[in-house]
Amino acid sequence: ATRFDTFYPGVNVHVLTLAGNFKVPFQREFILWMGICDASRETCHNILRKGSGESILLAVGGAEESLDAFPGKYKLTLNKRKGFVRVALKAGASLVPVMSFGENELWKALPNPDGSRVRQFQERMKRLLKFTAPIIHGRGIFNYHFGLMPFRRPIHTVVGEPILIDTAYDIETEEGKRKVDEVHALYITRLRELFNKYRDEYAQGLELEIK
Repeated sequence: ATRFDTFYPGVNVHVLTLAGNFKVPFQREFILWMGICDASRETCHNILRKGSGESILLAVGGAEESLDAFPGKYKLTLNKRKGFVRVALKAGASLVPVMSFGENELWKALPNPDGSRVRQFQERMKRLLKFTAPIIHGRGIFNYHFGLMPFRRPIHTVVGEPILIDTAYDIETEEGKRKVDEVHALYITRLRELFNKYRDEYAQGLELEIK
């Protein structure tokens, strides 16, 4: 449906998710059937170690970011997320910023401002179980007002220019740590540029917030 193979021939993308998702009966079999892997650092390195053409797809913000997903908002959790940069530098793999417009329009979520009981419950759940989720509703099978199915909304995914990593780095050295900070800052800049480039087309009047 996305014609990914047409646009990016020779690139084998591995979608990653939390390891805890593999512990849920039946869900484990479903995500394995879809070819999804766990998002552990070891798995990332094993995939990228296979060589040219192998890539991984990570939702960097994870559970924390999902709590800020509301229609009409683009709030990303990224400022302190540097693990994906460390993985890329250690493997000598380039980073590609990707932005999807419209994902937050698929469901409506219960408001959970900082300090609210809803937010406190979600944060406590995240600490205990290592994952959490917004309280959402969408449409039903036979109605369009309430249910768990997503609303019919378009999603537009745009891909930015790659941040080329031409060699592997020892991320434990001072040079490697400086490189992590440098590439992380560049990634955020590129992501903002990507959002601003397509904002008038897919998110008119909205702003990107990165925390």
